[in-house]
Amino acid sequence: MCWNQEESLSDVGTDNSEGMCLDEKWTFWNKHLEEHQDPIADSPITNEPTIGNEDAGEEQNEDTHMPELFAYKDFIFKAASYEWLLASLRREVILAPAWPNLMETIRKRILTSLPSSHTISRKSSAEAYTVTFVIDWNPLSFLNDQGYKEEPGEAVERAITLTGTAEDAQALPCAQYLCQTWPSTGGHIIQLVKDIVRAGPGSRHICDLPDNAKVTAWLHESKFNVEAFGTADSVAEIGEQFAWLGAALRSSPHEFGVSCCMPFISGLHISSIPQRVSGRLVWPDILCKIDFTFQVREKQFTPSNAQCWHNLFGNPVVAQGYPIPWRSETSTGLEIPLNMMAGLANTKHVNSFNKKLFIKGFSTMLVPTRQSGYMILWHLIYNIDGRRISYIQHTVPHMDNVSIFDLERARHVLGWCSEARYNAGAADANYLIKPSRLPRPPEGCIYYNDVRIFKGQVIIGSAFSIGHKDTAIHIVRNGYIEKLKSIRRRFFVLWDEEDKRGWLVNGTSALLHLLRASLKHDSMDEISTEFLFNPEDMQEAPETRKASSAIKVLVNSHNRKLPIYLEKEGYLCLEDRIEELYNTLEKVMDYEVGIATQRGTNSSRTRKYLEGWDFNDLATGRDIFYPRVAKLETIGKGWVDFTRAIHAVTLFGRRFGEVIQPMSTGSCTKWTELPKSMYYLAASIQDLKEIMDMDGDSEANPIVLAHNITWHNPDIFGTCQCEVKGEEKHSDLVQVLLPSDLKTGSLNNHQVPLEPRGAVIFGHNENFGWFWKDTGYPERREPWSPSEASEIEFRDSGIGSDISSSAPKGRRSSGTSSSQRPLGEGRETLTCESYTVGIICALQKELLAVRILFDDRHEDLERAVRDTNHYALGRIARHYVVAACLPSGEYGTNAAADVVSHLTRSFPEVKFCLLVGIGGGVPSRDNDIRLGDVVVSHPTDIHPGVIQYDLGRTREENTFERTGSLQRPPRFLMTAISTLMSDPDLPSTRFQGYIKDITACNPAYKHPGAKHDKLFAQCNGRHVRRARRSVIHPLIHYGLIASGNKVIKDAETRDHLGAKYNILCFEMEAAGIMNAVPSLVIRGICDYADSHKNKLWQEYACATAAAYAKMLLSVA
Repeated sequence: MCWNQEESLSDVGTDNSEGMCLDEKWTFWNKHLEEHQDPIADSPITNEPTIGNEDAGEEQNEDTHMPELFAYKDFIFKAASYEWLLASLRREVILAPAWPNLMETIRKRILTSLPSSHTISRKSSAEAYTVTFVIDWNPLSFLNDQGYKEEPGEAVERAITLTGTAEDAQALPCAQYLCQTWPSTGGHIIQLVKDIVRAGPGSRHICDLPDNAKVTAWLHESKFNVEAFGTADSVAEIGEQFAWLGAALRSSPHEFGVSCCMPFISGLHISSIPQRVSGRLVWPDILCKIDFTFQVREKQFTPSNAQCWHNLFGNPVVAQGYPIPWRSETSTGLEIPLNMMAGLANTKHVNSFNKKLFIKGFSTMLVPTRQSGYMILWHLIYNIDGRRISYIQHTVPHMDNVSIFDLERARHVLGWCSEARYNAGAADANYLIKPSRLPRPPEGCIYYNDVRIFKGQVIIGSAFSIGHKDTAIHIVRNGYIEKLKSIRRRFFVLWDEEDKRGWLVNGTSALLHLLRASLKHDSMDEISTEFLFNPEDMQEAPETRKASSAIKVLVNSHNRKLPIYLEKEGYLCLEDRIEELYNTLEKVMDYEVGIATQRGTNSSRTRKYLEGWDFNDLATGRDIFYPRVAKLETIGKGWVDFTRAIHAVTLFGRRFGEVIQPMSTGSCTKWTELPKSMYYLAASIQDLKEIMDMDGDSEANPIVLAHNITWHNPDIFGTCQCEVKGEEKHSDLVQVLLPSDLKTGSLNNHQVPLEPRGAVIFGHNENFGWFWKDTGYPERREPWSPSEASEIEFRDSGIGSDISSSAPKGRRSSGTSSSQRPLGEGRETLTCESYTVGIICALQKELLAVRILFDDRHEDLERAVRDTNHYALGRIARHYVVAACLPSGEYGTNAAADVVSHLTRSFPEVKFCLLVGIGGGVPSRDNDIRLGDVVVSHPTDIHPGVIQYDLGRTREENTFERTGSLQRPPRFLMTAISTLMSDPDLPSTRFQGYIKDITACNPAYKHPGAKHDKLFAQCNGRHVRRARRSVIHPLIHYGLIASGNKVIKDAETRDHLGAKYNILCFEMEAAGIMNAVPSLVIRGICDYADSHKNKLWQEYACATAAAYAKMLLSVA
């Protein structure tokens, strides 16, 4: 297009234009252009169109006397061509061109082969072409080959496509890649293909594109035919897309491994001369043939570095020569959506195990190894024979401090390091079960209290379809049965802490027990009206009340389909709940195995502590749950080595009822049920035979039950003497377990048949004088008296904390790490004088974040007379902390001053206070403050770190003079800040870890998402666009904080005061306490102190402020 160089835009409109409607002005504009045609407008052009004088163009753009320009601007911005231009520019920024760039090659081949009149005119539209593409591609054959479960249209839309190379590639559902790469037309093209595969061969379908181009397509004799009508750029783009489709949705010629397919134009033919239609020059009958070739690969092909992702698939095809998103680092592998990566590993969850995140299927596991820019790099490990893989069977480095939130925000690339393969080893009634009320394990217990299990989080994302090419042979796709087989060979102890007795059951029985308890809970909770499951619909096993009954119930296809809840896309069925429970049990099973693996043996574990997990935590689906510990008396330690040898997992509860009960005991009343308060463990013979088949010998004398565990008792299925002799005294039918290498002398053991339907009891037998100590071999003697046991308990192995369910007043209520215990701390009672650090919060949500980060929580203490505060007591690092919150509904400096005055009276040894909470940020050119960042009060040249901006006097000419001054923070804290500021690993280590601890405990505190961080200009209210940060964690800013009794909700006031004093943050409490006690202010930024103030970011800002406070105390 060439503008008249002597005519400005203002000349087009005259006074006669006043009163014209928009259509009349538009007609007048076009007429004016035709009357003043440029003499060179219709002249031939040999190379490029001539562009008008640049200076004249600038003068035209500078003319502001023509209001019609707004209509023209609106017309241009809404034009399809303008939208296409913007989309193309975005693509160039986001996507990296391929090498070789086959997309560009195909585009140029089409464009250079199209004829042209080489004329550009205002009178006529751009030249149009009708191009018929004949593509060697049959999508129906591809869909049949792959065996997708979805109907054809949905399958082709969701089919997983790979684009790039064998080293660096991107996996996306087909429709998503089209819309990513051709945003203006991709959605229309995939809809056209869906229509065709649904209709079948011979049926023609048409779609209109936004730029008025028309596409007609049909299937004929195994070829895909496309007739495209439009401008040169339109038909070229259509050709690009169908070339990619033919390469990406194609079955591999190879039986295994990754193949690269390259599209190319094999022929282009023009058979007619152009015709003018409706003012447009049209070239008909242009034929373009698109074929495909596969890249030759080595015969002995094995994936190398950055290619472990190959083993996630069967025999996929990569469409080569098309763009994928830019990366900060090449040769890193396959970029893939998180939910797709999990789906290919045959799971829907991301799980936390031993404080680390994994995506784990049955035989496959994905490990996040490191971060590169916004990408998280993963490594694939698997068992080649399809056997179950354990969480603990990986040796690749695991990325530190990665959270669910990080996974939601990051791009994911699979294939960082060299391939590694590991062959993993093998590893029912009252359902109103009560919580165990047991404490978490104390220090020194092998299940220490910093361990926690997170319920797996379901990964969401775009839907995708899995075909045969996407299925690796070692990945168990229908793994439900395999999971049940695996857990059938594992064992659990159901321990009733109220009755002091337990039962050893196999894994599938434990799973079914949990399932029924879970369903019982659902039927009674607050949304039970939505609960669909009817227990009477469940089909039971042909033989009930046997150790093998549970697995028959769980594998029953009718049972698996029973609905529990109606969801958005169908039903949540029984199988879904079983899978969920299995995923949780798998983690606790692997943790138990990991104890022995990491510590070498079980010999270092004291027998008096029975460690495990609360049954109700698992059955009710708690998001986070912690290990628990029960204390066993001396008579209850005889079976502990056995359960540890078989890696049995303990599930604690109360009122289990009779899990294993004899069918008949005659007239004997003692053995009609498992006696209570005797610390007995009951087990079925059927389960014990399976254990012996794995690692024992049922034909030995004495019986070898497991590794280094022998089974002693002359009468396994004897009759109680109360029946035989008519005596009141009962026989002791309890079985005894001893180490195989213990010299026992001559014990009376008989070779007796093991009845598979029977059961036995393990524990202390009064006829055997063997007692187990906490460690080492058992010894022959009488049991310890209560006083002896108490003395041993006091001296035992340095355990310093009270592990009873309720601690005495003033005692610590959880375990304490010896490395961080304050000097002089033992088992002493704490007093108000023990607390030296105060934390003041204005809001309850601020205090909650702080309390989550307590390393220990302490019992309440008596306060000073007339102290109206309530306190939260605990420990952070080596400091005893007293935390208080302003009364609900009160805020400002006066309320803060009142709270701190009471605190310092009740806790006179408090040396300093931290004000921890939220504030309004003051972003500026010099201070790039974002929501979620932390601002810490820090002295400047003339200010002590906090100023009271609303304290002062009004002088002449209505000017305000600020008066008064506040104390500086204590030097002790300033040196601690110096330590933190000099820590190069600060953002990525402790700070982030503490934030994740809070969000894991309470998801309401998670990051709201960067898209909700919006700053608005004070003058026009427009969104201020700021550069994207190179880091994803919040930043810490040190400087001046303004405190006052007013809520700042005005950008102009904010910026005025900010510029005057170089303020970084506004808040409302600090000025009330700075002169009462040495203090430091820590504020998480929750808004920008303007009219757009809202509460969306408050919880996350509370979390970041609390995290900084803990980090500071850890070095202070």
